[in-house]
Amino acid sequence: MDLDGAEVDRAVILKRCAAPVQNSLERCEVLVLEEKPMELKFNKPKELFELNFHYGYWNPSGIPQH
Repeated sequence: MDLDGAEVDRAVILKRCAAPVQNSLERCEVLVLEEKPMELKFNKPKELFELNFHYGYWNPSGIPQH
């Protein structure tokens, strides 16, 4: 959900196209796998929310860079 309480598509949150060119395959995506889990932590006394995740980057040709 966004700040207004409306539902947001998962792909909009976890994936971003890096280039405004429509034919470009350049993008970043959040990677959530069994060996690379997403972690959510909340420290109540400090009122601190922590989000840890891995991400992937694909260049304009669609080749993964790491």
